[in-house]
Amino acid sequence: MLMLKIFALSNNFQKIFALQSQVMLAVELVVTTAFVYKQMLMSRLQRIMLVHPSDPQQAVYFSYHKRFLQSFSSVPGANIRSYSYKEHEEATGGFKQVLGRGAFRTVYKGVILSDARRFVVVKKLDKMEHEREKEFKTEVSVIGQTHHKNLVGLLGFCDEGEHWLLVYEYMSNGSLASFLFGISRPNWNQRVQIVLGIARGLMCLHEEHSTQIIHCDIKPQNILLDEYFTARISDFGLAKLLLADQT
Repeated sequence: MLMLKIFALSNNFQKIFALQSQVMLAVELVVTTAFVYKQMLMSRLQRIMLVHPSDPQQAVYFSYHKRFLQSFSSVPGANIRSYSYKEHEEATGGFKQVLGRGAFRTVYKGVILSDARRFVVVKKLDKMEHEREKEFKTEVSVIGQTHHKNLVGLLGFCDEGEHWLLVYEYMSNGSLASFLFGISRPNWNQRVQIVLGIARGLMCLHEEHSTQIIHCDIKPQNILLDEYFTARISDFGLAKLLLADQT
């Protein structure tokens, strides 16, 4: 009897240790990303402060550095298309394949047959205020003009009656959360590349566009991985579309 109690206690300690390890890993990732982002931002500010119009060499250096930064976000953008609700139904097979649910949206997997059978993600916003149609279109326009290799691209939208939907690129390797805590976990090189990718994506949102976008909900579940395991930030620019009690 005593041995059974000791075994049960040991088993509980193992479960607690495993849970603590997962939490610490997630916290470590967030802290490291924040540190890398801060270093990138400080480095950029220092280079800007070094520029003197009277010093041609400094101006040349700044010009080169500016082109280097722009190379992160100069990915050619696709046109944002307005889809009908019927097209969304057809693409998702009647909204059957659910990828996930949130407080204000349901996420479906779909395929656009007219675009070489391109897989997409359709996010159906469930609790939108009807008077926010203009704000919805404004946010879609801003998100649609934001292109970067570390951001999930917006492909289209629908604002037909009570139906509010967004169409995004499909990320074949799922979320960072599932990768971190799954069976096949990232090695250290992959972790470094993921952290750098997240930091570059945040730099793009915060500093490299005329309209700054604050994510408000950075977490492993909102970091997706493409076919090459490149980190792509998702759900950016949606904060203003939520109801007040959901933000």
